Amino acid sequence: DGQPNRCNSGKSGIQITKEAVNTLREMGMEVISFFIYEGSKNSSDEKAFTDMYGKDARMVDVDALMPLAKELNRTIQAKGLIGH
Repeated sequence: DGQPNRCNSGKSGIQITKEAVNTLREMGMEVISFFIYEGSKNSSDEKAFTDMYGKDARMVDVDALMPLAKELNRTIQAKGLIGH
């Protein structure tokens, strides 16, 4: 639904989200993040998403449902949430 906005803290919404994601990871939680887009990707949105969620961020075209299902399955398996 778009990039997060600024909060009253003076930090950008992207930085606040990144800090929250990092806190969850430090607590031992696995974070699964998909950027689902339609048509062409916007490079600034893609960069913001990757900045927030890190190397595990995945870009998926909404019109490609089979690749989405495969990517979700691959990600869940890689995180050890279900058996291979």
